[in-house]
This record gives sequence, C-alpha cells and structure tokens, in this order.
Amino acid sequence: MGEARYEAPGFDDSAAHAAAARFCSLAFGGTLEGAVEWLRDQARHENLRVLREADGSVAASLIVIPMGQYYGGKSVEMEGIAGVAVPPEGRGKGAGLRLMRAGAGRGRAWGAGVVSVCFDAGVVPAGGV
Repeated sequence: MGEARYEAPGFDDSAAHAAAARFCSLAFGGTLEGAVEWLRDQARHENLRVLREADGSVAASLIVIPMGQYYGGKSVEMEGIAGVAVPPEGRGKGAGLRLMRAGAGRGRAWGAGVVSVCFDAGVVPAGGV
C-alpha cells in the first residue's frame, strides 16, 4: 500500500476540483453549485490543495492563502489555511489530520514564519489534538 500525497491539482484535474467542491458542500452545508462558485471565485483554484491516496482518489481538500502579518513591526510571511474538508465517508480515518500536517509543513518549507488556521475548537480530529 502506497503513501498518500499532498498536492496542488492542475487546472485540468477536473476530478480533484469536483471532489473538493463536493467535500466543501458537505462539510459546510452549502450547495454543490455554491461550492464550485466559491472555489472558482473566492478561494481560487490555484490555492486548492488535496490529499490524494495511493489509488489516486482524493481523500480531503483545503485552501492555502499566501499572506503576511506584522509581528514586532516586521512583516512576516504566513500561510492561511481555510476550507478544510473531508467527506462523510472519509471522516474519522485521519485524512484531515494528515492533510493539515502536510499543509502546515509546506508553509514552513516555503518560508512562512507563521501558519494561521481558523477552526472550531469543539471538533477533535481523528488523531487527537
């Protein structure tokens, strides 16, 4: 069994974009059409990241937002993480945790001094806190 990989799907990867839209509509209670529109117009497809299983299926998705914040009067590059979504059939298996670990690690790798995440503190991931 191969390892899952964190990746930025290409613009032509319609299966990954469709999966992310489905995951977001289910995770956040919107319509599929609304999720497609949000990913296209607000989150922007180039910011989409997915966790792809060894078999090629998409297990989870998130949006990365390159940004910056001032700390002590100095601008520090940071990466925002938003729209983390795992479909109901994949929940409780650690996909969200694996996706977040990979996403935060990538932010550090490209030099982000800070990775900012907004989340519901009442939700505990499969791997614990």
